[in-house]
Amino acid sequence: MPQIPSIERSKKEMSTPSTKVAVSELTSPEFEGFLIKEGGSVKNWKRRWFVLKDGNVFYFKNKKATSAAGVIPLSTDSFVNERDNYKKKPSVFAVGTERRVYMISAATDSERSDWIGAIQTSINTLKGITPDATQSTTEPAPVEPEAQNNEFAAADENTNESTVPPAGSEVPSSDVVEDQSNTTTATATTTSSTSLLDNLYQAKEVIPFMQWKDNKVIEFWEIWLESIPRITDLSPMDTISYTICASADMDRISWRISGSQNRFIQKMVDFFWNVGAPEDEIGRLNSVGASVNPVEIGSWIDMSSKGGMDGGWIFPGTIPYASALLACDESATKQILTKLGEENNLEIILMGRDMGAAPPRQTHMIFKVPGNTFDEQIQYAIETLDSFGIPQIPENALTIMREAPVPGLLMNVVSSYEGFVKVGVMVPNPTENIVNKLCCLTPGGNYDVLQKLQSSLGTSPSYTEYLYLAQGFGYGVYKEGFDIVFHYDVGTESGTNDSV
Repeated sequence: MPQIPSIERSKKEMSTPSTKVAVSELTSPEFEGFLIKEGGSVKNWKRRWFVLKDGNVFYFKNKKATSAAGVIPLSTDSFVNERDNYKKKPSVFAVGTERRVYMISAATDSERSDWIGAIQTSINTLKGITPDATQSTTEPAPVEPEAQNNEFAAADENTNESTVPPAGSEVPSSDVVEDQSNTTTATATTTSSTSLLDNLYQAKEVIPFMQWKDNKVIEFWEIWLESIPRITDLSPMDTISYTICASADMDRISWRISGSQNRFIQKMVDFFWNVGAPEDEIGRLNSVGASVNPVEIGSWIDMSSKGGMDGGWIFPGTIPYASALLACDESATKQILTKLGEENNLEIILMGRDMGAAPPRQTHMIFKVPGNTFDEQIQYAIETLDSFGIPQIPENALTIMREAPVPGLLMNVVSSYEGFVKVGVMVPNPTENIVNKLCCLTPGGNYDVLQKLQSSLGTSPSYTEYLYLAQGFGYGVYKEGFDIVFHYDVGTESGTNDSV
């Protein structure tokens, strides 16, 4: 095992600690978590996993890295302090050494304070100051980082490794904003007693396949949860919206969150990095985001009892049809969608794309079905399914659908360059009687468990979706063919932090 450099060093004796150390070897660290660091020679910002251990601040490309990307060696002359308004980035603090000042951005001011306190304690230890002694953490830095000698820049500072700028054209492409929410061991994921996020935890407890032991799906879900901003970190002007979709047999569950672009983008991108999303797809998110410049953005994950795990991004809200097509790969499928939009002046209310590790990439759009009455809208939906080459909704399901002919239908279309992946017709405000009948209609339908899910969410379905997943796109983990899916708008809540 590589030896951790000794903390017994002075200003004159300071040397560069070895980076040949794995995250797993740094056991019992004084502090650790995700932060975003400004480069040395190249002034970009990169997300790194930081570990404070024995007077060194190591940083790694991820939590499982076998060698450090760089290390900040602390000494008796080191300092750490807040740097508000530095390049318009949130919660920035500086760590100064003899050779360089490192500029680092935390997710929240609270997290920044925790890091400053931990690093200052380490510096105090080098000085021989006991933990009970008081020491200022706002000692002024002698010079700004641009004036420092960058020879001690970490090994990854001068590479061409791409950064991940936020979506939206108003933010310079070299900037990266907030990092993910569970960034430190000292600030474990918690939820407010009044947060709708609690409902998601309650929902998880009634989903049968999420009770199984050694379930990778749960690990995936927990990583996604970590990417959700907490209302205690958001201002009252910021909101978070939550949606859950469940198949009638409770075999497939989808989770979706969205909120203001500036609060969500970096946490969302961090999630995609954590689960191995391709770098070019993260770049695609930024490119499409810069063109659309959505007010709100969000992420989604799908999971199934057979171990299905998928995720991607969404832009909710009214979006020009042509802009929604920017997420599509060039293909015959895109041409069909382009023609459909041109002929019908369709109104998009959600667009998105998956971030899976392998192609074909799937793009997602939900649009309002044209027509003034239920009959006009269902007829349009039937004709559209036919034009896509999608089998029609079974007659017994259509019969149940027509028992409550409520207008306001939506169509949910997922496509790829290989064809239409899944297409659904969404009917608003189903009655409990219809929900029960559709569960009985679906093989394996589980109305009792669905009722428990509704109780945990505190709401009834906002839509029933009559969905068809094309053959070959279930990949052995999702049910192909016709299915019933219930959509639950769990709600929207505002932030509670007046100081943000």
